[in-house]
Amino acid sequence: MGAHPARDTPRAAAPIQEPMNATESIDATIPIEIKAHVHRLEQLWALLEDPPEGVDVAANVAAYVAESDQDVALAIAIYLKDSLEPALTVGRKARARILDAVQRNEKEREWLRRTLGQLLDRLKLERIKGPTITVTRTASASKRAVMKAGADVELLPERFLAPREPATGAIRDALLAGEAVEGWELVDEPGVMLR
Repeated sequence: MGAHPARDTPRAAAPIQEPMNATESIDATIPIEIKAHVHRLEQLWALLEDPPEGVDVAANVAAYVAESDQDVALAIAIYLKDSLEPALTVGRKARARILDAVQRNEKEREWLRRTLGQLLDRLKLERIKGPTITVTRTASASKRAVMKAGADVELLPERFLAPREPATGAIRDALLAGEAVEGWELVDEPGVMLR
């Protein structure tokens, strides 16, 4: 028997890289004369994100604005343009790379599960028990939403997005109700369970 490339050449899943620490990269780009203003803005932002009980955040922001001058306005503008916007661009690119890696890994997982199912079907086996794993052919209990090749997650409406990934349950429900969801379709195929 000859070599089998798919079996004999191990291939690692696409790596998922964490984005760099944006706070550290932003801090390194802030000119010294702007850091004091930025520090105060970060304090105000922290209040806005998680307002402590009994603290009037709006009054704190209004007081900061009332005591500020053109130098503060310029400091905020410089911080936005030269530090925060570039950091956001880097973060968005990192997020896109991570999302691409996750999507590639998910597609590969689905393909491998389908291939494993086809192999079980060809062998006419419902179950294979190995020393460390049991593979069981499962019947298709319900339809599930799967992303089509080349579909863009960024085009999905907000209601179909769970934190950091598509809300496949909501997408499935919409598709079952007859609603078109760009880049998605319902498939009805038996699954594979690994234990």
